[in-house]
Amino acid sequence: AEVKKEIARITDVRASARGYASYQDFIKGSQLETTVSLEDYSVSNRGLRTGLVGTPEQVAGQARALERIGIDLLLLQSSPQREEMQRFSEDVFPLVRVQHFGRPPRAALGRTFMRRWLIPVVALVTLLAAQPALAAQPAQGVVRDLADANNARCHNPEGITASPNGLLYAAGLSGNICIYDLSGNELGHLTVAPNHALLGELYTPEGIYVADNNPGFTGGRLIRVDPATGAFVVLAEGFGAPNAIAQDHSGTLYVSDSFAGAIYTVSPNGGGKTLWRADPQLQPQGNPPFGANGVAFDRTQSWLYVANTSDDKIFRIRVSDDPTERTIQLFADGATLGPGALDGADGIQFDVKGNLYVCANQANEIQVLSPSGALIARYGHNAGDDPLDFPASPIFHERGLYIANLALGTAPNGGKISVLGVPFPGAPAAH
Repeated sequence: AEVKKEIARITDVRASARGYASYQDFIKGSQLETTVSLEDYSVSNRGLRTGLVGTPEQVAGQARALERIGIDLLLLQSSPQREEMQRFSEDVFPLVRVQHFGRPPRAALGRTFMRRWLIPVVALVTLLAAQPALAAQPAQGVVRDLADANNARCHNPEGITASPNGLLYAAGLSGNICIYDLSGNELGHLTVAPNHALLGELYTPEGIYVADNNPGFTGGRLIRVDPATGAFVVLAEGFGAPNAIAQDHSGTLYVSDSFAGAIYTVSPNGGGKTLWRADPQLQPQGNPPFGANGVAFDRTQSWLYVANTSDDKIFRIRVSDDPTERTIQLFADGATLGPGALDGADGIQFDVKGNLYVCANQANEIQVLSPSGALIARYGHNAGDDPLDFPASPIFHERGLYIANLALGTAPNGGKISVLGVPFPGAPAAH
């Protein structure tokens, strides 16, 4: 509503007799083949026609949608110029990634690196001088209960993802996907695969990708679910235990298999899975018996980060078209970071600053690793925090990190959604 009021204010030349007279003179003398509206006239270069209006995440999502239909240039205009361009670069650029043509140089830094995030899109957008209307932001640095999932529809949520307009989709041991708004209201649910264990999720414009495990974890598949109806298509089968999902710039999906200790790739068009990288370090080493779990790309997609839940470690695998160059490195070892560090490292997500947020499910904490792998923050046991209950998956939306609590100790009952206010938004998880 605030954005609409601001648009109305800056396009209202009728409020000024001089401005309206100028508009009348313009259209009388114009030789354009199309009529210029009051709104077009009030904002030069017809800057509002693309309709890129909303929160930073919504604008970034709209820009990516334009790219998908073949538009390849984005022109920016703002007023006041300096302040608004600075705000756009800080709030929107990090949410939009460039379509790389070949691997980017690893040395790209500073402003050059920032330019790599700007996907080419053909549109003209005018930024409003007023701040965009944002949803109420959660209290920074504090964990709060958001929604109780302890019911037959939504119990024991494992996966969570978010749409650009702020709907949360939580999937779990019920075989359903429950839908919440950012205030924690349950808006409905999608019946997908009753009694299956739905683990990792990834929201994209094409649908929600879901790691679907058979009852008793006797195998699994990757499916894409229609968020409106719950109907799904099967993209790949034959997994031991598909768990988490990431997507690269080309749209290829990367799926962890916790029993196989491997990462598989799957085309968004289906056609089965292809082994991308397997390694003994990704296999289950202890308890719980889940190896490769949470996955996330760094901002340049030079590395794919993988959590091994069973041995409390985070690895990273070099991204390359040449399988022989997909080397694996230890990024962080809970044993060297202090008591409870990375205990049960599960779902992971990067923020735009390169900090890695980790669901440490057995520590009942969200733990944050710096770009160098140092443990820089822990949430869940601080004064004022509501307790976490086996946090399994995180997803960013604006300045909130939303968390699916599996509540494994009380399964097949229990579970909830929590939220943590964060200082920076998340890096894009889908493309």
